[in-house]
Amino acid sequence: MPAASLPSTIAAAPTAASRDPLADVGDLLRAGTPDAIREAVRVAQRLVEQHPATPRFRLALAGALRTAGRRDDAVAALEAAAALNVAAPEISFNLAVMLAELDRGDEAIAWFRDALRQRPQYIAALNNLGELLHGQHRLAEAEQAYARALSIDPASRVARFNLGLLCRETGRWTEAGRAFRELLAGDPASRPAWVALAATQSAMGQTDAAAQSLSRAIALDPAHSASELTALGAVLAESGEVQPARDAFRRSLQQDPANVAAALGLHLTLPQVYASAAAVGEERRRFGVGLDALAASFAQAPPGVPPERAIARVQWTNFYLAYQGEDDLRLQTRYGDWLGGYLDSADPSLRAPMPRRPARDRIRVGFASRFFNSSTVGAYFGRWQGGLDRGRFEVRLFDLARHADATAAAAAPGAADALPLGGRSLRGMAGAIRDAELDVLVYPELGMHDVAFTLAGMRLAPVQCCAWGHPVTSGHPTIDYFLTTAAMEPAGAGACYRERLVGLPGIGTSYPRPPAVAKASRAELGLAAGRTLFLCPQSLFKIHPDNDALLADVLCEVPDATLVLFAAAHPLVTEAFMRRLSPALEARGMRADQCCRVLPLVPRETYLALTAACDVVLDTLRWSGGNTSLDAFACGLPLVTLPGDLMRGRQSMAMLHRMGLPQLVARDRGDYVRIAVDLGRNPGLRADLSREIAAGFERLVDDDAPLRVLAGFLEAAAGGGDVARWVLT
Repeated sequence: MPAASLPSTIAAAPTAASRDPLADVGDLLRAGTPDAIREAVRVAQRLVEQHPATPRFRLALAGALRTAGRRDDAVAALEAAAALNVAAPEISFNLAVMLAELDRGDEAIAWFRDALRQRPQYIAALNNLGELLHGQHRLAEAEQAYARALSIDPASRVARFNLGLLCRETGRWTEAGRAFRELLAGDPASRPAWVALAATQSAMGQTDAAAQSLSRAIALDPAHSASELTALGAVLAESGEVQPARDAFRRSLQQDPANVAAALGLHLTLPQVYASAAAVGEERRRFGVGLDALAASFAQAPPGVPPERAIARVQWTNFYLAYQGEDDLRLQTRYGDWLGGYLDSADPSLRAPMPRRPARDRIRVGFASRFFNSSTVGAYFGRWQGGLDRGRFEVRLFDLARHADATAAAAAPGAADALPLGGRSLRGMAGAIRDAELDVLVYPELGMHDVAFTLAGMRLAPVQCCAWGHPVTSGHPTIDYFLTTAAMEPAGAGACYRERLVGLPGIGTSYPRPPAVAKASRAELGLAAGRTLFLCPQSLFKIHPDNDALLADVLCEVPDATLVLFAAAHPLVTEAFMRRLSPALEARGMRADQCCRVLPLVPRETYLALTAACDVVLDTLRWSGGNTSLDAFACGLPLVTLPGDLMRGRQSMAMLHRMGLPQLVARDRGDYVRIAVDLGRNPGLRADLSREIAAGFERLVDDDAPLRVLAGFLEAAAGGGDVARWVLT
């Protein structure tokens, strides 16, 4: 909450014929020397002694004490003034401000309310009250305070800005954007409003608009825009503009050499789509050089930067690294070690060892994620926390999402209540998880979200695990076990993980049986009738350049074939992908605009209908389908896959084997093309396989075996028992 200044007086200004008794106090405080400040306190104390019922003298004394650094004495002076029961809402207001500065929030709220009791239209009290309630996550009460302030003064920029922040935090993006735009209409020079609007636009996927808003903020003060340039770099990177993003990060670092967030962006930002396999190798080399630069420049948190800020600035994840399709153990380990050293220098308590708790009746297990929703992570792991026996386990959910969301995980039978942490700082989140005194902490994924990935570099429970929601080693020395699906891992897989690798049976989870897919005609979906539709449903950043020739080989062998793809979130990424794919098609006498159909991103129900309307799914190399493959099987679609060397490229293979359909698993690239072409040319074969898929799909859903094994492992790990029988080598 911004500190409100203590008024020196609440009376009318003195006339020229008389000297205000407080003038000497003001002169002394403006002088600012220690002796002058001490004398100001003495003068104010004499005035209070002479005129004990005069509120403005009490306020002056509190202000002088505060300036002298004697905040507790300042609070005592204001409390004494309030005890006089003299009608002076400023006394209550400033007492609330002082208490808030001393982190005595509940008392501060009570005094703000007292100020409003005395003066119901006290705008400053309403705004400060709202900010304090907001900070305590009492969002409904905070919104009432902001709304009341705006009803009194619709032009209150502070109230409108704060209301916009609250709407953004609760996921009401449209309302938040409206609040910031209304503020900017009256004050186009408000840099905080431009930055807040940009963050809202970015959350809504409006990255171009966000870049424009940040550029407006930067133009207002180009020489002092390190934070805005860092935010601009992040937005440009998400739009696929890698070099402009790096340029923005570089400019930010030039203005603020201690800005580790800008250094992370400059050195570790990766493209979403690569022009070629050679470009993948070059970016991989550049990433390693970037890690060297980080280690050289930021081996420790910059001196003089408060720990809260130093930790907030290393919020980062190497998300796109995994889609290069290589063994990332070395690079992830280097990053994990660098982050650990940095965190130790900022706040050693964050990675301090945590001894195992004394045995209790139930094992306390925590799950931390920002994806307790209808995402892939929610679908995969919702039943992990909901299915654990509450007689043996006490389950805590730590929701890292920025705003509330209806969650698949929370809807699971026996689900635990989620503790929302999204409004807190990283350090505050870490403290809340540590305070829960867990036996085991599980991250369903590490790598998809920067908050979870950074928290995972801390020691928040005696035993910490991550699962394959993002199937690559975390690289953190603080993650003890990686929970995976045994059937998806190759021989010797443990060598690719820093964590001890724990294998679960089946597909690793009790995947909920999906509802029946509502089918629609191709005409209704805008798809061409009479053509063989090959669906490649992966995000474009998952499609490695090695796939291009393979896709083209299949299309050129099937008459009237169309490859159905889904666009990226930003058109520049889609354009880059199609620019790369086109030469492979042209080399075989085809044109992308004739044999490819790129669909926009659509709601899940529409996506499933589109999947059901296609004929064959072409799985991708290096990163196979996971949830998309399960969706295809739920729709009865045959899928051809070529397993890779790493777990992330072997998910579909394991599913097909479990369904009893090994004939759809290719031995090599030539076999992949043969299987796909046979499926494309033979509708009867597709129909036969669809019936087999419907029967085999029963083996993929509602399987309790993984939950039983998970429970056994968690019990053993929490108690320090032998986990060797679950560990893969």
